[in-house]
Amino acid sequence: MAEGPKLHLDIETYSEAPLKKCGVDVYAAHPSTELLCASYAFGDGPVHCWIPHDIFDIPDEVYDGLREKMDFHGEIHATREVPDDLRAHIEAGGIVSAHNARFERTVLNGTAGKRLNFPTLKLSQMVCTMAKVAAHSLPQALGQAASALGTYAKNEQFKPWMLAVSKPRNPTKDNPDTRWTPQNDGERFVGLYDYCNDDVKAERAIDKRIPDLSPFEQQVWMLDQKINDRGMLGDLENVDHALKLIDEYKRLLEIRCIEICGIK
Repeated sequence: MAEGPKLHLDIETYSEAPLKKCGVDVYAAHPSTELLCASYAFGDGPVHCWIPHDIFDIPDEVYDGLREKMDFHGEIHATREVPDDLRAHIEAGGIVSAHNARFERTVLNGTAGKRLNFPTLKLSQMVCTMAKVAAHSLPQALGQAASALGTYAKNEQFKPWMLAVSKPRNPTKDNPDTRWTPQNDGERFVGLYDYCNDDVKAERAIDKRIPDLSPFEQQVWMLDQKINDRGMLGDLENVDHALKLIDEYKRLLEIRCIEICGIK
C-alpha cells in the first residue's frame, strides 16, 4: 500500500436490483445500478461529498440545503468527473478504508463506477472496518459497533430516506415518478448526503479506535474476498436434474406412506 493518510469512503447507490435478494455481485453488475453520492475524508480532514451529476441537473436549493442543514465543512463536488484528490489517491494505490469494504470495491468497479470512469479499486489497497470489529468480537453493523466502542454515534435519522431513494418507488396520482430524484424531492436527497457523510465519520472513528488487522489476518481477509469475487462453478443443468429426481422420489415416498398407513 502507498504511504499517506487513509481515505475513508462511503457510497450510496440506486438500483432496480434488490440487493438483499441478489447479492452484491449481481447488484453491482446490474445496468440500472448507479452512484448517488460518495462521501470521503483523508485522515482527520473534513468530509467531502461528491454528487456525480452535472451541477445544472440538480436544483440550487439542494446544494443550499446541504450546506445549511448539515454540519458540513468540506467541499461539495457536483460534477460527473471524479474529484481530482479522490482519483489521485486511488490511482496511486493509497489506502482506502470502508465499512464492509467489499460493497464499495465491487460497486465502484462495476456498472456504476464504470459509467463514471471511476478508478479501479484494488483489493490490495482496501481496509475493512467491519472485518476489524469482527476480529475483536464486536457487532459488525456500523451503528452497533460504534455504540459498543463509544465512538462517533451513527445517525439513523435519515436512514428511511436513504432506503427510499435507493430503489424504485410506486407512482401515485400526485407523484407519477417511478423513483425519487433531487428534482422531485430535494429535501430527501439532502438527508441522503447527510447520511453518507455521517457514515464516513462513524467509520473513521472506529478505524482510529481499533488496530488494523495483523498482516496474517489481512491476508486471510483478502483470501476471503478473492474467493467471493471468483465465486464457485456449478453444473446448473445437473442441479435441475437432481431437483427433479428429488421431487419424483418425494412423490414415491408419499405413495408408499399412504399404502403403509392404509389411507384411502
